[in-house]
Amino acid sequence: MELMIGQKLRNARRGQGLSLQQLADRAHVSIATLSRIETHKQSLDIELFVNLAGILQRNPSDLLASADQDETSSTRLIQKISSLDFPQRMHLWNQLAASAVERGKEAPRKSQNRQVAMQVEELLAQLDFLRAEIEAVSRRLRHD
Repeated sequence: MELMIGQKLRNARRGQGLSLQQLADRAHVSIATLSRIETHKQSLDIELFVNLAGILQRNPSDLLASADQDETSSTRLIQKISSLDFPQRMHLWNQLAASAVERGKEAPRKSQNRQVAMQVEELLAQLDFLRAEIEAVSRRLRHD
């Protein structure tokens, strides 16, 4: 079974010989917050993720990588969707919602569609931010 990000962060922390307290202090978060992240009881925002990766001297992409380093179909799908502009993505979500209705599922309300679309937009923005951070870290590592 593939390790989740929290488990990968814990393994990296332990590999560095750091206690929860030491990493929490360096990341400026509480021990409780870090523990909840490592045990998947709390979500992790991108800014904190990149900060933790830097403290642990790990490339963020390594912490996100699956055990199988080959590009998966879901990764390709994410890249394809993120390359669409906003109107194209909205059209895609509307088509998916209509498809769900056709399969006999309950019709989602417009407000639910909009909420899901906005959540997807936020996620895509976070992915773009993370991609830029990973590229910046990679460039710094190549220059050092």
